[in-house]
Amino acid sequence: MLTSLPFCPAQAKREAFLLARGRHYSNEAEAMKRAQELMKNEEEDAEGSPGSMEVDAVEQAQSTSGSKVPPVPPLPSNINGVGK
Repeated sequence: MLTSLPFCPAQAKREAFLLARGRHYSNEAEAMKRAQELMKNEEEDAEGSPGSMEVDAVEQAQSTSGSKVPPVPPLPSNINGVGK
């Protein structure tokens, strides 16, 4: 005749903790994999993106035309009504 072991709340709590911990770290691992994939995709997109081509075209146009961006004028001596 088999007798059942007495119920131990500490053991049940420990088993629930282990299950929850396993799910947590499983989710974390999946999130890290997704983050790495997204970063890889962004790097690939940035290499041939139209936005980077537009900036290159503007820089090339400025260098060939010889025009330069004018310097920033100096700030006034009293900013917001407060003098130096």
